[in-house]
Amino acid sequence: MGEVLCLEIRITSLSQFVETVSSIELEREHMMFPPKLVFRGQCSTRYSLAPSLGRRPSPTQFNSWAFVEKDLVRSAQQKFPLLFPDSDYPMILLAKLQHYGIPTRLLDLTHNAFVALYFACNDRPDEDGEVFAFSANMFSAYDTTPNVIADTYRLTGNSYTPIDNYYYRAMKQPYCARILHPGWEDNMSTGIRYLVSEIQKPIFVEVGNVCERQTHQKGLFLLFPNKVHESKMLEGELVTFDKNDKSIVKRIIIPKESKKEILQQLSRFGITEEFLFTDDKDKVLKDIVAEQKKRYME
Repeated sequence: MGEVLCLEIRITSLSQFVETVSSIELEREHMMFPPKLVFRGQCSTRYSLAPSLGRRPSPTQFNSWAFVEKDLVRSAQQKFPLLFPDSDYPMILLAKLQHYGIPTRLLDLTHNAFVALYFACNDRPDEDGEVFAFSANMFSAYDTTPNVIADTYRLTGNSYTPIDNYYYRAMKQPYCARILHPGWEDNMSTGIRYLVSEIQKPIFVEVGNVCERQTHQKGLFLLFPNKVHESKMLEGELVTFDKNDKSIVKRIIIPKESKKEILQQLSRFGITEEFLFTDDKDKVLKDIVAEQKKRYME
């Protein structure tokens, strides 16, 4: 099977966008597990494909948020223990934290191309936006690998950790119970090699509907592991994701001059801030005021 190449194209209207997305054909490596077409929209072509946890809190600080991941999670749990229970699967816990604005190792994606286009156009009116179309081999939020990665802050304690220690601690967690077999501790090398191969790059994960907003946005995630170097899990360093990665099958550029008109076209199909953020009452009420102001005051 040949390598899928990322093709870049510029569009200036919703109809061109629909035509471009409709033309995408995905290659499948395994007949039983076909890839899914998923999307991400970014309002500036300058932005990297990086989760909030991998970004610096300020331009003057050396550390990224990843250096304090454990503190971020624990502080949220301490303030809202019923909302963020430790009994949650780690992947479900991260999805909830992402929803409430805590920096996580998750990057938001969507099954809905129109939703991605909205986010590519809804901000930075003086810059070109872009939509990425991915060919995604999907994990479930209840699979072992995503939960091992999502649990990194607990398994490492946010410190440099030998990969064999990381693996051993992970295998002792409830989410790994169903893959264990008698004598696994006597032959960990095979499991460690498999784990290292699985965490070389971000993985696609479907979580389900953890909130109303995610339901409307048809959301899923790209989950970023920590880097591994010389058999050690590196503290606070996430793997990166290149815009030329072979899983990106189309990169659609939206010129800044076209953003406003495309947003108006999307609104005719119900893709509005009120719909996408229906559980954010402040945004919904703000939109009501803005709509009436537009009708009667402008």
